[in-house]
Order: sequence, then C-alpha cells, then structure tokens
Amino acid sequence: MPRVIFHGVRGSFPCGGPDYLKYGGNTSCVEIRTNDPEPIILDLGTGLVRLADRLESRENFRASVLLSHPHWDHIQGLPYFKPLHVTGSQIEIFAPPVEISCGESYKVHLGDVFDKAFSPPLFPVSWNQLGGKVAIHELTSSTFSIGGANVTCAPVPHPGINLGFKIIVSGVSIGYVSDHQMPRDDREIDPEVLKLIEGVDLLIHDAQYSQEEFEAKSDWGHCTYDYAVHVAHEAQVKCLVPFHHDPSHSDEAMDQISAHLVQMAKQVGIECRVAMEGMEINL
Repeated sequence: MPRVIFHGVRGSFPCGGPDYLKYGGNTSCVEIRTNDPEPIILDLGTGLVRLADRLESRENFRASVLLSHPHWDHIQGLPYFKPLHVTGSQIEIFAPPVEISCGESYKVHLGDVFDKAFSPPLFPVSWNQLGGKVAIHELTSSTFSIGGANVTCAPVPHPGINLGFKIIVSGVSIGYVSDHQMPRDDREIDPEVLKLIEGVDLLIHDAQYSQEEFEAKSDWGHCTYDYAVHVAHEAQVKCLVPFHHDPSHSDEAMDQISAHLVQMAKQVGIECRVAMEGMEINL
C-alpha cells in the first residue's frame, strides 16, 4: 500500500532554529512510496535534501517528480540533491509549461529556467557537470501514467501556471494542491480544483495563512487554513493534511493552528493531520 512521507512542509522560504524543531523548516517536498522501486516525488523544495539523506543508496537512483510550478520554494532543493551528483542516477520531471510575464506573456521550457537558475554565478555547477541526469516532460495532457500510478492534473489558481495533482495507486487516491489562491469571498472554489480532488482518500493542501495574514497578502497566491478545511469538506475528501505552512509560524503557533484545524475538520466529519517534517502516512 502507498506510504506518504513529508520531507518539507513549509512555503515561501526555509526556516530553522529552536522554534521550528517539531514541524520542520524545509520547503515543499513529499514522497510517495509504493511497490514500485521508483518513488514519486511531489515538488523539489529543500525537503528534497532531507529525502536524499534518508536513502539507503544513491547509486542508480531513479524517481519521477510531479512539479506543481517552478517558484523558488518548489525547486530550491534540486541542485543539492546528492543522487544527481552520482553517475547513473536519473529523475524524470513532469511539469507544466512555464509562463513569464514581462509586459506580455510568453512560455519557456523548464530546462531553460533551470539552466539560468542553477548555473554560475548563481550556482557553481552547471547541469552538464552533473553525473546524474534530469529528463523534463512538459505536460500536454491532463492524464498520464507513472509506473503503476495513474495521474491526473488540473490548473490551480496561483500566479503563473500552477498544477494540482491526483495520484491513484493500489486503489488509493492522493490529492496534492500545494499553492491555492483563495478568492476574496473565501467560499467559492474553482470547479476544476473540486473535480480534481473530489472524494480523494488523502488531500495535501495549502494552508499558509490566518485570516488576518491573508488580508495583508490576499494576492500572494495562497489561502487560509480555514479555507483548506472548506475545500476538503466541499470535495468530500476522507483525510486532510494542511501543508505549506508559513515560515513565520513557530512550533508554538503551529500547535495552536493544528488544534484549531483538527477541531474544525472534526465538526464537518473529516480527519485532519497537520503536516510535519518526517511524518509518514500509510494508506
């Protein structure tokens, strides 16, 4: 049966120190382990470094990556992913087209973004110096297969092109909506998002802000943790995992948020497990 492992649960930027030991400070990275020897990795934040540190072997490592979008907190771990510095390793990245707006909008290939972001002088090692390989597949279809898993993707409101995913494997469904722009009325939900995650067994969902924080950042591309419960309830999911926590939320703050979310979800008949770095869920 699938095993979901949380290696990075923060949004925006990584954080650390004694106030972040319980929930962790790495940015978005979730691993799905199945009977297939190759894991499925959701996003490439700094949690990817934690994932690498826990591998039994980095030799001939293979994995498939579902990348929601290339904002910095979702790709920051890639150049530090130790298996990519070992000859024979390979990851395949499935990602949406990249849209850039500079007066007018145009699309570029994700490989070109990586070439610019992870090369001198910004990063001392160029892609052609890595021992491992990165293969990039630009998503042109909303449904595809990775090994024994069936994957569906759909656009999720957020600056630029951003995808949510549904992964079905061994009869279990997992929804992943890491960044989700909440509308001002905090009730409306994009129909494509609802359709994507309807009835999933486990929903990993953006839960970055309190309502007060959202008022000051209402166009930053995220939602409140209360909205995450609302989405889960309307989509009739079985278990909600609030995720992409704001880096300003210390362990003490997260304990209060977690208690609030568990109680709120219970009132609408949903199990809730707030994401913590190192948490594992067996489905």
